[in-house]
Amino acid sequence: MLGDIALLVKYLGGANNVDQTPGHLPSMLGSLAEQWRARVSYLPPVYSVQEPVLALHTQLYDIVLNQYIRQVPDSDARACTEIVMRQMVSTHLQAAQLARLAGFRATALGILTHAELTCAAKPALLAPLQIEHAQILWDEGHASDAMSAISRVADGLWAKLRSQYEDDNGAEGTLAAGTVPMSSSSQAIEVGASSFLDVYDTKAAFAKAALYLSIWQEVTNSVSTGVLQLRYERILRVQESDKAHYGFGHFYDNMFSLLSDKDLSKGSKVQQENRLLQVGSLQYYIVRHYSRSVIYSPRYLFQALPRLLTVWLDFGTNILQPVDAKNVRLVDRYKSCNRIMVNMSRRLPSYHFLVVLSQLVSRICHTNDEVLAILESIILRVLEHYPQQTLWQLMGVQRSTYTARSERCNAVLAKARASQGAELKGGRGRSRNVSIGALIQQASRLTDMLLGMCNAVPPARTVTTMRMSKDFKQLLNSAPLDIIVPLERCLVPTLPDAYGGIEYELALSARHEGTDAGSSVDGAKVSAQAMSERAMLHQPFASDLPTISSFGDEIEVMSSLQRPKKIVMHGSDGRAYSFLCKPKDDLRKDARLMEFNSMINQLLRSNTQTQKRGLHIRTYAVVPLNEECGLIQWVDNTAGLRQIIMKLYKARGVQMSVPQIKALLDKKSPGPAVVFTESLLPLFPSVFHEWFLQSFPDPPRWLESRTNFTRSAAVMSMVGYILGLGDRHCENILLDENTGNVLHVDFNCLFEKGMTLEKPEKVPFRLTHNMVDAMGVTGYEGTFRKTCEMTL
Repeated sequence: MLGDIALLVKYLGGANNVDQTPGHLPSMLGSLAEQWRARVSYLPPVYSVQEPVLALHTQLYDIVLNQYIRQVPDSDARACTEIVMRQMVSTHLQAAQLARLAGFRATALGILTHAELTCAAKPALLAPLQIEHAQILWDEGHASDAMSAISRVADGLWAKLRSQYEDDNGAEGTLAAGTVPMSSSSQAIEVGASSFLDVYDTKAAFAKAALYLSIWQEVTNSVSTGVLQLRYERILRVQESDKAHYGFGHFYDNMFSLLSDKDLSKGSKVQQENRLLQVGSLQYYIVRHYSRSVIYSPRYLFQALPRLLTVWLDFGTNILQPVDAKNVRLVDRYKSCNRIMVNMSRRLPSYHFLVVLSQLVSRICHTNDEVLAILESIILRVLEHYPQQTLWQLMGVQRSTYTARSERCNAVLAKARASQGAELKGGRGRSRNVSIGALIQQASRLTDMLLGMCNAVPPARTVTTMRMSKDFKQLLNSAPLDIIVPLERCLVPTLPDAYGGIEYELALSARHEGTDAGSSVDGAKVSAQAMSERAMLHQPFASDLPTISSFGDEIEVMSSLQRPKKIVMHGSDGRAYSFLCKPKDDLRKDARLMEFNSMINQLLRSNTQTQKRGLHIRTYAVVPLNEECGLIQWVDNTAGLRQIIMKLYKARGVQMSVPQIKALLDKKSPGPAVVFTESLLPLFPSVFHEWFLQSFPDPPRWLESRTNFTRSAAVMSMVGYILGLGDRHCENILLDENTGNVLHVDFNCLFEKGMTLEKPEKVPFRLTHNMVDAMGVTGYEGTFRKTCEMTL
């Protein structure tokens, strides 16, 4: 906070010695505001952390308004007042949003009331505060009052913009009534007496108010789909944004889900073609708006990009039907989708496609040649820019047991060899360059050798170690390689922050204070361009990713049925990384679930309450080498829940006989539930709490580890319940011995597969008496229940 005061003095000087050079103070104020906003963005988005800083900024802006601005010429004073008022509203609004998200709604209302007094003379700045007030009403459960309040705000703002967006007949109306004009004239905006900033503020506030109104009315089903469609069109005419395009795409997606469930084969041939055209039109609009959303910013990348790819790829499959080929309008929609995909693939940063690379690769045998060509071009572009990460995905397809998939992947790699002449730097400490062709050759040879290791059978059941120098000499001698170590941080890209919200737009618009009123520059387009530039300049991976420099000689053979092998890769950074080579197991499900868990982590980080509690799912790298073998990143310092509890029972002299337990549970009378509670539980008392006492003797660390265990168990329990995750025996649940966090492994039993077993798994998730015992005196009714509710 002292640094913020120092920045004020640095940029503006002392209050009694203000530089009165024309244009100096407005320029310095803009720079100061940007510095303060950037400093706040680095803080955790938690009310208790950011509120003191934001309160200080408000006080400092007040000092600037009352002491600095009075000393400059009138021309500069007006510009400075505009900037300060805008930043004060932005600061108040940010504090109110944090308070609301933290559950302090009364505090948020107090902040908004104070802010409204600050900008009483600026209606365009008052609207965002009124929108936030409506959001508080919505959060409190007053849906009708919230929609009425935000509708009044939107109608008032539309009254100022109506003349610019009237349709050909001059139609008017309110948002509440839903009489929204279908088209807008192409005339330039007549600003009149209003400044550019007033027009920009009005447009931004209207777009946000109308968007929230549309979302809330869609959720409550309080208006017809026609009204919502027309309002979304109006919002996008006034101001485009990633959130507006995503909302419109989601609206069409809901309509598509309802319509596509109907039987399209009923009725006459003309009726069938009309229904197919309707479905195709919805698919087109879904692709169109979702693609524009992800081009604007990566805020909805995980929600929009996978869905639009699914819709587009399915559209390409369905268009092959004979009835479609005769429907010219439907074919036009399909071709428009292809053009959108080509345009998006060129404009979207390549690393965004790494998020959905597994989805793209899985459709590499698409039957539509036009769609396949676009699909291949996207994969080739990603391979050109990020060959290290892409090759680990493609190698599993190249060595597929399905001939068609393998041949198609080889064709893509052949095109990459023929067309790419770029050279790429190796990892840290490697000075020589390597071509993509050489990388492909190295990756192919490495994959073949790793597959050989996975499938190799140990000479005897009692063998627990093997030697790479003896049993896999070719793999040992292949290093050093220019291939990166397949760690999670090396394969999963980081995404740039997606700025959004009216408080950001208010701060951004202050940059355009000098824009001419009649200029055609659109603030929303400037914002989108800035986001696009940040996305293009963003580096999704560290510049020093470790490559494979050597392999450890000792191979540990696990005792489980398939005898997987634990190997060690030495990276170019000097560190050793362990991996499990797992045979006779399709790891594609595990890999997809790790991607799904990464998306869940993104959602948990985007929510204030879940981020404050550090809720997340522990993830690790899973690399399928084909449909039967793969690599799993070894997570150090973990122990199985069964291993821990068995050790505690052994210390107490409690013996566990599996045949004896099975015999008790198989008794038909008095029934498994009674046997479990009256016979088994007394034999095996709750002991898990002792592990936390032994592992974390320091009281603060003990409490932290126990809380970590409870929260992480709750998050994964809810996610597992939604996914129908089974086979959660205590060997598939690991604990981090340093933090107490839960780590789940082996995700082959998904989508209620456990219900089809000989003994159906009817429990929604694993919650044993020992797990409840470790949660403290409140058991599952305390932190566990609260975390479950937040996760859901």
